Amino acid sequence: MYWDTGQRAGHVALYLGGGKIASNDIRRKGYIDVVDATDTETVWGATYLGWAPPHFPQGG
Repeated sequence: MYWDTGQRAGHVALYLGGGKIASNDIRRKGYIDVVDATDTETVWGATYLGWAPPHFPQGG
């Protein structure tokens, strides 16, 4: 999932299902936490841009 944060770099997080994402710095600076996907917007005021399917060319 991708967000525009209004900064030079946006934000990217991994969607886990059930409305949850694995994302850094939302709850604890410097750590990855499982949070609601909407937290990026409500906590940071970021704008959701969209998502892309995972791509693992060397995977299993």
